[in-house]
Amino acid sequence: MQTTKMTEKHKELSKEVETLSKKNYLTPQEQRNLQILKKLKLAYKDKIANINSHSACGCNRDCSNCG
Repeated sequence: MQTTKMTEKHKELSKEVETLSKKNYLTPQEQRNLQILKKLKLAYKDKIANINSHSACGCNRDCSNCG
């Protein structure tokens, strides 16, 4: 998946997290959904950061410089 698509997905997840977080009360299902959304959002953030760090060094994403 391209970085731009991942960034768009991260923004979508952010909006969903924000919407749920603004509610005064969350049902148990909404609480589970919020946890899942936050984990997905973090995973996308990590993937984007990983891709950006590798593109900065010019490696093939399997180098000792980037870990």
